[in-house]
Amino acid sequence: SWGCANDNDTDTNSGGDITSVTTAVGTGLQGGAAMGDAALSLLTTCGAGQLLKWNGAAWGCANDIDTDTSSGGDISDVTAGNGLLGGGTTGAVTLDVGAGTGIAVAANSVSLDTVFTDARYVNATGDAMAGALDMGGFRITNRGCPTGYVRMASLCVENVDVQSFTFTACANRCRINNAHMCSSSEIRSAMASGIPLTNAYIGDWIDDQSTDDNAFYVNSSDSNNPDGVLAVTTANWCRCCTDLE
Repeated sequence: SWGCANDNDTDTNSGGDITSVTTAVGTGLQGGAAMGDAALSLLTTCGAGQLLKWNGAAWGCANDIDTDTSSGGDISDVTAGNGLLGGGTTGAVTLDVGAGTGIAVAANSVSLDTVFTDARYVNATGDAMAGALDMGGFRITNRGCPTGYVRMASLCVENVDVQSFTFTACANRCRINNAHMCSSSEIRSAMASGIPLTNAYIGDWIDDQSTDDNAFYVNSSDSNNPDGVLAVTTANWCRCCTDLE
């Protein structure tokens, strides 16, 4: 028959199929429970700096040792070559320019140290030399021509001739300009070179006289026979020649 009674749950497995949560040795876990709420966590028994590692059979505490000696890149060391200082085989390395005597090294530049520069040093441009330069038997090569002159091998020929100069006045003009009137051989070789000038040679005085009162001048573009004769007092064209500087 039916009667009054307490509501006792005799089904101890009610609520789900899991009856317990356990952690075995070597799983790297700890915690668990046979009933109620179960809490799991990683092992907390490892020492400072250790971590869980798999040894092939189980998880356990182990030191954090990097066995990959090549990790981080292909460069194994940096060696300072000629003119450099620093380098190293581990960590962050630094290279510096080796500042020798007379060399000043700044954050973004390398220059001559003016404490050591003196009259023995010549700047590439702008310097004026005082005294003799001993080349020790060597020659200065790749020299150029003064402004307004055209280089023809080892000769510099004035590019633009000027008008209304007598023979003597032309000679004096060239002398003042540290040059000379072009000789017959210079005119002939310059014309034969085929190197163009702004003004042609026709009418230019040639530094040679046929008589006391007459001098040669260019009256033809033929380099084999370019000259004619005029009185030295004639107002004619003047062109100067000079050697390489």
